[in-house]
Amino acid sequence: MFKGLLSVLLAGVRAAGRVSDQGERRVLGVVHGQIVGMEGKVQEEHVARMAALAAQCNLETQEEMETQQRKQMSETSHAERLFQRVPRTQDVLEVRSLLEKLHKEEMKRLQKRLLVRHEHASAQAQRQQALRRRFELHKIFGEELEEAARMGELEKSTADRLLLQYYSCQDALEEVLDVLLANQRALLAGRHAQRRFLLQSFQSLQAVASDAFSSSARHIRDVQTHGERGFSPQCSDVQLEILRVKQNFEESVSRERSAIRCDIIKRRRQLLSEKVFEHWRELQAASASSDVTVNQYLQKWTEILTYQNNELSELISHLDEETAGRTRKMSLCLLQSSLAELKAHAAASCPEAAAHLLPQTEAVQECLQRLGKAAAHELRSAQSFIQRQQQQELEEQRSIRDAFREYCR
Repeated sequence: MFKGLLSVLLAGVRAAGRVSDQGERRVLGVVHGQIVGMEGKVQEEHVARMAALAAQCNLETQEEMETQQRKQMSETSHAERLFQRVPRTQDVLEVRSLLEKLHKEEMKRLQKRLLVRHEHASAQAQRQQALRRRFELHKIFGEELEEAARMGELEKSTADRLLLQYYSCQDALEEVLDVLLANQRALLAGRHAQRRFLLQSFQSLQAVASDAFSSSARHIRDVQTHGERGFSPQCSDVQLEILRVKQNFEESVSRERSAIRCDIIKRRRQLLSEKVFEHWRELQAASASSDVTVNQYLQKWTEILTYQNNELSELISHLDEETAGRTRKMSLCLLQSSLAELKAHAAASCPEAAAHLLPQTEAVQECLQRLGKAAAHELRSAQSFIQRQQQQELEEQRSIRDAFREYCR
């Protein structure tokens, strides 16, 4: 976008007869060559900075994890000394289990806190790179205009006017970037909300299926424990069959999910690669057009980049939905098959269990529909909040630009 903006500015000067075609080509050629060299240098410095940052973050992570582990070992040793005074073994086992869960949760929170800190440091490094690159771009253009004026290719007044016009464009360029960033943030937030909804739907399906098997096994065990009339000893076989079918169901779901994931990853890479290449060609074509005004050029870039971001986000969302749909359909088919297998076995060995205690497909589907409606309502609320947040961000950025313009008058 920046190279095309320079071309548009110089094309306006050439149209006014203040610079020759040869002078315009020379200035653009030199500027583009310096930009390529500058970007390589800035990228090299950024890579070195990110490598140093990664090493520092790894060292901090290692030190804090070791400190946390020493603390947990000390707490465990102290707890073991206290356990020696407790007469009941069951209480010791329960407390030890709770202490292990607490330590795991503390470690997870520490890892999450360190990850957030490192991501923040990485984002700051990215911003510094962007600021450095922008400063160097301004410097290159200004120096090359001075060189063109010194060599007589541009009049000094024309070079000063062109430089002033260039800096005046920065405000419009800021507005373009604000729109693009707000749109990109909204797309990322919307994709995150959708993925959370899809994951929640699949987890609900897993939880409902697992609870259906577990509750049936628990009911049969309770019936046998209390020795209710009408239930034969063969019902114990049904309880074991429930556990076996549940385990087979979970293993089958895990295996099929891996197969679906491998298939989707290949297709996803191909489609995204094709789409990115298609977008690259569109941007190259947009950069080549210079017979427009600055406002028309920036408006064109805003429309192209916004459309491309939306198109790429829609493609990713479609692939996410396709993956979730295939996984959900597969899980439901396996669940229905498992329930049918379980009922067939129970009907032969313990008809009363098949009639009253085994999980019913209709009840499972009703539960899933209820959970799905609640998750869909939550997704719609999240999408509405994201839209309001996007508008608020654009208004805040517009207010900041207006205040800065007023200050500079």
